[in-house]
Amino acid sequence: MSYEKLLVKLLLYFLLNSCVCLAQDTTKHHVKTSFDLIYTSKMLLNSNFSSSLNTKKSFQFGAPLSYVGLSSTWILLVNKKSFFEGGFPINGYFEYTQIIPRIITVNDSLSPKINGFNVGLTVAGFDLFPRMENFDFITSLGVNTGRVWLKGDSQTRQKNPYFSPMVVIIPRIIIQKVSIQFRFSYSYDITNKNWKRKGFAKDNLMKLDSFSSESFNFSLGIGFILGLKNEMTIH
Repeated sequence: MSYEKLLVKLLLYFLLNSCVCLAQDTTKHHVKTSFDLIYTSKMLLNSNFSSSLNTKKSFQFGAPLSYVGLSSTWILLVNKKSFFEGGFPINGYFEYTQIIPRIITVNDSLSPKINGFNVGLTVAGFDLFPRMENFDFITSLGVNTGRVWLKGDSQTRQKNPYFSPMVVIIPRIIIQKVSIQFRFSYSYDITNKNWKRKGFAKDNLMKLDSFSSESFNFSLGIGFILGLKNEMTIH
């Protein structure tokens, strides 16, 4: 089973669990969900694959790798209790983003276009300020998975899938129904760093430097609040 399919199954499991909890007694739950447009800039920490990419040695906001996509961020408190009061919070987000295609320099002489996607899911988290209705500070654990691929001649059409556990903090401001959030995350790539043949290509592949998706990620999200939002009392 691919990492992407496993992540989607986990997402469906947690969403189904949330719906079952809410259906049992909606007066005991507090839900605060936003649907957001997300922009992410990635700083690679352990890759010398291309000088065109953002790394810890050279970072410029807006340079590749940059992603854009959709996300849903939620806070679910069962029995209106926070994590510190013995409640069962399901706090985190799901996102699907695409790399903004850019032409990069590889091996000093090649100029392929880099593309790809990322699927992210976090659920093991809690809000540090559960009493505040218009401000959240979520810390959470989860995973990123996806693929990076190159488009060019037959020798550079290669892909690099990855699976990365991550930790993330999410300050989120809510103004009426508008949600503004910032995400700061660290993800650690545990997969093979070598490039692989894409599709059914039979040409001899050019040897490319290994690529690691270990990174710091900086995201900005703007969206709207939707869903059940019951009154919450925390003593």
